[in-house]
Amino acid sequence: MAKTQETAELWHRRFGHLSYGNLERLLAEKMVKGIQLQREELRAASGVTCEPCVLAKQHRLPFAASSSSSSHPCELLHMDVCGPMRVVAKRGKRYFATFLDDYSKLSVVYPLALKSEVAEAMQKVVALLEKQSGKKVKAVRNDRGGEYVNAELKKFFASNGIRHETTAPYTPQQNGATERLNRTLMERVRAMLNDSQREDSLWSEAVLTANYIHNRSPINSEQKTLWELFTVAAPDVSGMRVFGCIAYALVPKQLRHKLEPVSKKGIFVGYELGSKAYRILLDDTLKVIVSREVVF
Repeated sequence: MAKTQETAELWHRRFGHLSYGNLERLLAEKMVKGIQLQREELRAASGVTCEPCVLAKQHRLPFAASSSSSSHPCELLHMDVCGPMRVVAKRGKRYFATFLDDYSKLSVVYPLALKSEVAEAMQKVVALLEKQSGKKVKAVRNDRGGEYVNAELKKFFASNGIRHETTAPYTPQQNGATERLNRTLMERVRAMLNDSQREDSLWSEAVLTANYIHNRSPINSEQKTLWELFTVAAPDVSGMRVFGCIAYALVPKQLRHKLEPVSKKGIFVGYELGSKAYRILLDDTLKVIVSREVVF
């Protein structure tokens, strides 16, 4: 029987597609006997594409840190949707959308019952951020989910001169800023619910509170909070309270009789955005009210 001509490719296949570098080590360090090849042959073969290796071993390319950097608020907004959550929130919410300003890292959270509500939420948040910053949103970045890639938002972006950027399919790492934000918020939500020993159905209130706290927290590269980077004003945190703590909300005299208690007992579940007031979940009705007169 004729002897098979030995080649680098043959030994590569004989060794179950072992890398050529390791095959060369076998020769160089005399770990085996019987390979009739020169090391140079193995080095030369290492640059040849082996289709079975590609099909079996291909990995994702590493994601380098983004080199882009925004110079002012609203230049770029990152957006994402988290959910559906395992537990439906008290207000019927199953998802939450996050909106992250690339420059300041300030974020807005919007609880949703359905993903179809994303378009309305986005338009409201864009208007809010533009009003607060005095800047126009130039670009938004998100994945290719149908909640973002649709006729309604396409029209909204076009009419407002907003550039819409989408990630490559199945590549959430390209929008890693919101992925990290979602992880940070959910870690804080779990901690607050566990600390307060309150039911999981309060997660939507907790995630709004977690975001409120996040915006008033420092960022590694700056000696300012996210809030100050966006608004140019240091936040006043003297009114912050512990999530889930007992709270007594004053009942307006127009809503009670003279002999009724002047306050109702509940728990603190967050801060009312755009108002110096608290959100209180009442014990008797299990409804959330907004009040500025609260005893904790």
